[in-house]
Amino acid sequence: MNPVKPTINGKVSVTMTDEEWTVMIHALRQRMARLTKADPVELWWLLEETLERVEDNRRSNIQLTKAQFFALFSPETMRHTDEPFQNITKRCMEPLRQQFTKDVRHTQNLYRSLKTAQNY
Repeated sequence: MNPVKPTINGKVSVTMTDEEWTVMIHALRQRMARLTKADPVELWWLLEETLERVEDNRRSNIQLTKAQFFALFSPETMRHTDEPFQNITKRCMEPLRQQFTKDVRHTQNLYRSLKTAQNY
């Protein structure tokens, strides 16, 4: 699997082989089948949207929103794949996950500082 890259438009570009996409489609279907009424309905819609996006893609490369990306490669979805596939995926995804986490923290800190400034 090739590295995953953020795009200029804020999405995530993911490139995998046809076999790898087949594994991910199966994993998404398995995760959706295990959702319960206790799970938020928004999660079902996100997974459904992600599944449709991946299934409709006819190329090895796809651009996903960050929400779709994290739904696809979340631990809850990845547990439906075998361990070697999980290990390869984790190695490729980790740098991007760290960058997104850093971006989220930065945004949260900025929001807190703006909120504090408004209180004065």
